[in-house]
Amino acid sequence: MAAALHATLFANTLQPNRTTNYTSTREVPIPSPNRNLSFPVITNHFNEVPRFSPLQSRFVASAISGSPGIESSVTDEEDVANLLDTVKVVGLNGVEIPISDLWKDRKAVIAFARHFGCVFCRKRADYLASKKEVLDASGVALVLIGPGSVDQAKTFYEQTKFKGEVYADPSHSSYEAFRFVSGFTKTFTPKAGLKIIQLYMEGYRQDWKLSFEKDTVTRGGWQQGGIIVAGPGKTNISYIHKDKEAGDDPDIEEILKACCKKKKFLAVVVMYFFLYLKRRAREAESLISFPACSSFPDILWTLCDFLSSMADKKKRRRPDPNSDDETQLPFKNSLKPDSLILKSLEDLTNSLRSTTSSSSSSSSKTLTLADLSLSSSCREVTDLTLSSVQSSIESLILRLAHSILSGNGFSFDVPSRSAVNQLYVPELDRIVLKDKTSLRPYANISTVRKSTVTTRILQLIHQLCIKNIHVTKRDLFYTDVKLFQDQTQSDSVLDDVSCMLGCTRSSLNVVAAEKGVVVGRLIFSDNGDMIDCTKMGMGGKAIPPNIDRVGDMQSDALFILLVEKDAAYMRLAEDRFYNRFPCIIVTAKGQPDVATRLFLRKMKMELKLPVLALVDSDPYGLKILSVYGCGSKNMSYDSANLTTPDIKWLGIRPSDLDKYKIPEQCRLPMTEQDIKTGKDLLEEDFVKKNPGWVEELTLMVKTKQKAEIQALSSFGFQYLSEVYLPLKLQQKDWL
Repeated sequence: MAAALHATLFANTLQPNRTTNYTSTREVPIPSPNRNLSFPVITNHFNEVPRFSPLQSRFVASAISGSPGIESSVTDEEDVANLLDTVKVVGLNGVEIPISDLWKDRKAVIAFARHFGCVFCRKRADYLASKKEVLDASGVALVLIGPGSVDQAKTFYEQTKFKGEVYADPSHSSYEAFRFVSGFTKTFTPKAGLKIIQLYMEGYRQDWKLSFEKDTVTRGGWQQGGIIVAGPGKTNISYIHKDKEAGDDPDIEEILKACCKKKKFLAVVVMYFFLYLKRRAREAESLISFPACSSFPDILWTLCDFLSSMADKKKRRRPDPNSDDETQLPFKNSLKPDSLILKSLEDLTNSLRSTTSSSSSSSSKTLTLADLSLSSSCREVTDLTLSSVQSSIESLILRLAHSILSGNGFSFDVPSRSAVNQLYVPELDRIVLKDKTSLRPYANISTVRKSTVTTRILQLIHQLCIKNIHVTKRDLFYTDVKLFQDQTQSDSVLDDVSCMLGCTRSSLNVVAAEKGVVVGRLIFSDNGDMIDCTKMGMGGKAIPPNIDRVGDMQSDALFILLVEKDAAYMRLAEDRFYNRFPCIIVTAKGQPDVATRLFLRKMKMELKLPVLALVDSDPYGLKILSVYGCGSKNMSYDSANLTTPDIKWLGIRPSDLDKYKIPEQCRLPMTEQDIKTGKDLLEEDFVKKNPGWVEELTLMVKTKQKAEIQALSSFGFQYLSEVYLPLKLQQKDWL
């Protein structure tokens, strides 16, 4: 709230029929003989209005009022000056001066802190200090006053490194003179509480030692502050903001406007912009020199010269995709004609197809657990028909009923899917489930609930088999929310049931919601409808959850591009990357779901195309890649159907960060959890089998840096599709 000093100093001098009530901001009229006696209700505020001396109350009530941006108009300046002369503040050197001396010979911004330990005031100090260059350019001093001792002020100054002057007001007389509010209800408000949380998240902290010293506790810590702009001249107060509650910071632009006349305000803004550019130029180690300038025309001309020189040096220009400038699009000049890149891709595809053909024509076949003599020690599931699943459930229930009738109760023999029961088979290059099982008895208090859930899941699947319909996992959960409690519990038991029955999860007619999408050079039938993925727009075609209804795949693509994230997928789809380099682009938008894994394997096997993966350069990107290629431990029982063999790691790899000159600002520091995950991956057998993976992952853990695919956008939004991927394909740079 800004205020102007009114022409009249004493309200009761100009209004002889009114008296001032010094314990309230309201005034009580003196009754006239010609009217009935009536008094307005006098509100007794809860600790919000401090008691002042008559002299101070008369000054505050009459001299401070107004609106933002209005300069003071004072006729009785000597009386005002005399009143302010009674208010003393103490500098860090221990010298006591009248507060009006702070702006007597200069213009100053004076901030009044709540107390020296206040977290809001530490933020305000930074808030004002950030404009110190602008204030200095306008010849305006920056001052902070706090209620408390000189020692407290010194501690505050040392802790905050405040760029302005700091004074203490041990008697709180300046706060009483300017009538800053105080009170419990002004300190503890919902808005103030939210702001405290925000400040703590930004790194600010309350100094509790200062907050509970005697000078602060005496006032209860409930004093609020404000900001004034005053001078030159003792009575020239052009702006006053009184905090309505704790943390009530004013608009900095209002303060800057009050620091200079309107004619000079534009010059201050330009000066501020000029100083900002000058600082940025220093950071960039620019060789541009800045001559000293003080007048407004000098500032404008210097600013124009600076911007022109920056444009000439191409310091801040947006990258031009059509430019041959190596500094804008690194390595673009290294690209060969697309025809040569396509030739190398054709060689890759033909090599894969010839290898597959020779394998199928020879007596050799795809290795299985039986070929490796592991069928007795490991467990795998197969696709079963609905009638087979129904028969398996009925046989299981009959065995349980017989056990109950025999007086033995019942229990489920459930395959263990724990980490210790997983085995990586190098010959198969995938994770499989060993044959260890665990009993789930109904009569045991620790497993009775899970046994009940298992029985209920079996009942629901039996109904699906009879009706020959599909449901989602979410539908299954909502059939008995009270029993399942959480979908993760029903999902987990669903996988247990799949293991028990020896069938894939898709054989149970329970599917996940649509998640993955595909776009590019692919035509397939979805339950009889022909889908052309080149005509699906930028969003692509959602991968059907019922893969058994997908068939008749046709494609002229040279490879499949597996993308981790939706953002990179959208970029490639919008740029029609699949037309420049014939391919099929697929993504599961993060962690792969079952439908996307099944769909990818189906494309790989039927179309006989190489799969190249584009993931983030972090441990989780590599984990996602390994789930597609080697399977997940959670569903290792179905790895034969869910894994896609021989996926190539195209990027982004840790070595690419330096190779492609990814800016430091786009590289993210790895967290402790990231580093732990990376080290754990180095211990996995499926990583050890790939020396290239080990080398890249070791580099990542050593440098402790990671990067997302979107880091390439620092060179331009289309750098991924225009330069990075074409160059990768040209160099056959995959692992």
